[in-house]
Amino acid sequence: MTEHSEVPAGYIDTGSNEMNVRVTGEAGTTKEFSSIIIPGRQGQPLWRKFTIGDIGTVEEGLADVRRISRTMGEPTVSLGIRKQRGTNAVQVADAVKARIKEMQKYMPEGVKLNIRFDTTKFIRTLSAT
Repeated sequence: MTEHSEVPAGYIDTGSNEMNVRVTGEAGTTKEFSSIIIPGRQGQPLWRKFTIGDIGTVEEGLADVRRISRTMGEPTVSLGIRKQRGTNAVQVADAVKARIKEMQKYMPEGVKLNIRFDTTKFIRTLSAT
């Protein structure tokens, strides 16, 4: 059930503060979204109608870049994997490595799957001593 839901619509960053923006109702286009009326400010009514479009620019597209991942200066996609409670970290890491090796053959040319950080190296070193 996704109709008529209230979901986070973004954020406003003023440098010293960051506020989440919620939107009630529906907006199918950026024009409709720009026309949404801001009904009040700090609990006080507004005597002049303000819309989202009056105070900002509404764009259709991806969210602002809030985190980046790079390897050797090149943009990358990162994925973190955590084991579930009660499972063996080394076994999970081994299974992930096997799956990565299997998936590599399906990657487009020039795309490579790598492990950049493996917390089980420490565990393996301790258990080897």
